[in-house]
Amino acid sequence: MPTFRRATDADFAEIIAVINAQTGGSTAVEQYTEMVRNRPAGRESERFVAYLPDGRFAGYAYVGIEDETERNFSATVRVDEPCRRQGVGTGLLRLASDWARARGAARLEATLDEKQAEALTWAVHRGFVTEGLVTRAVLKLAGWEPDPFVSSVVAAEAEGIRFTTLAEVGVTEENLRRFYDTCKALEGDVPGRAPKFAPYDLWRRQIETDPAWDPACILLALDGDAWAAISFFEKQTDGSWYTHLTGVHPAHRGRGLGMAVKVAAVQLAHECGVPYISTYNHIINAPMVAINRQLGYQATETLVQMHLPL
Repeated sequence: MPTFRRATDADFAEIIAVINAQTGGSTAVEQYTEMVRNRPAGRESERFVAYLPDGRFAGYAYVGIEDETERNFSATVRVDEPCRRQGVGTGLLRLASDWARARGAARLEATLDEKQAEALTWAVHRGFVTEGLVTRAVLKLAGWEPDPFVSSVVAAEAEGIRFTTLAEVGVTEENLRRFYDTCKALEGDVPGRAPKFAPYDLWRRQIETDPAWDPACILLALDGDAWAAISFFEKQTDGSWYTHLTGVHPAHRGRGLGMAVKVAAVQLAHECGVPYISTYNHIINAPMVAINRQLGYQATETLVQMHLPL
């Protein structure tokens, strides 16, 4: 029978080896350690590991709070391929579920690659319910040519729109609250996504400890004093930027600002020397998928969103 326990830093090399083997990644132990230690305040998490009787590392599970207000929890279970069908995954999932349930979770959210047929079958057999599909897309910026798209930016500027960043307008208390309120309002309009926003004070504490947060890579489209649209990037450990949210305020829709703010955001990343931008779109979010395709984003994988009722 496998043995299970909470993970320690000494297990990170084994955890990373399994992650890289299954994802084709090249994350270093140091990067993983930094990510664990820099998880934003207020987002409690735990990792569990499993070993076979012969001492082999068999797998690990991650479970954590993603939204303190709604008590949304996410989980990941990975089992080294030679160690499967020995109760490792089931035992790790049980530990993760018990940990989350003890902290008020009503469900565990998980995301699996559509191509992982064995993992999807395993999850369904253990009670996971499919919610929908999201596509990860990447835009490589080396050699990206903005000329075919700048007309949308020029047209917006001709109507009085000014593109700037949160850093440039000033990271004041007023502007942080305004940014928070804008994101919270726009999140509710994103197809296929349930809004996940902590109360302002908790959100403020989280960003202060989050290495991905940088006001210099948050683009604003201003119409006079009004915030007409935003594109909110988060910095990744490999130097890329992840698009957390792009949206146009309801009062300013129908003016082509969706394309304009996307193009201006890509230009900002390009000027900052970012190697590539990544994003996730629910497949029912057709307008944003179409814009990304026009800009040259390439789909890299389709993911299945699932949850386990607790």
